[in-house]
Order: sequence, then structure tokens, then C-alpha cells
Amino acid sequence: MTPTQIVTAQAVKNGTDPKKVLKAMKKDVNNGHGLILHTNNSVLFVHHIGNNDAELHLFSQDSPLQLMQSLREFVKHIRNSHLHAVYGPANNKSIVQFLKKAGVDVKPSDKPHYTWMALV
Repeated sequence: MTPTQIVTAQAVKNGTDPKKVLKAMKKDVNNGHGLILHTNNSVLFVHHIGNNDAELHLFSQDSPLQLMQSLREFVKHIRNSHLHAVYGPANNKSIVQFLKKAGVDVKPSDKPHYTWMALV
């Protein structure tokens, strides 16, 4: 699947307008505040929020096993970046569990509007 197809499928599944999601992502990428990582059938949208911190949004159509492989690849890219900390708004506890299984030390967020954080 292409990144557009993955984001569209996840947005529809979540009841969100995929055109709005894709437009917002494109705007952030074009103005230098966003980055899209793609592996297997997963997309990680990295939105820079300042001070070498980023907000992460995962879109996936992977099977659970393939998702673990994708998350490990994303973790490798983030650890090789300039980022200090990453944050997520995920209320989905299974995503946090997948991150922990991928070797990420996930903690409660120190910033409002986010449920979790991880130091890179």
C-alpha cells in the first residue's frame, strides 16, 4: 500500500475525513514541520513541536507481527535523528504495548495534550 492509501484507510476506520488528514500532513511536510516515514503497510507521521521534540501519529494496515517489524524500523530511524523526546496522543493502549515490546521506554507525558512520551 502507498502512504496515501494507508492514511486514508486508517482515517476512514477512525471516522475521520481522510482529505483533511492528508491535507494537514502535506502542509506540515511542505513547511518543514513534518516528516513521513513509511515501511510495510505502516506510516509514521512525525510532527515537530519544537525543542527537538516531536508528536507521533501512527497509521497502519499491518498485521500484528508486521506492525512490530514496522515499529522497530521507525524506532531505529527516530533514534538516529536529532529528536530528544517524542510524544503521542494515543488512547489506544495496544499501541503503547507495541512500542514497549519494540524496546521503547514509554512513560506518562510531561506535556499536556499527550498521554505518553519517550526519550530518544
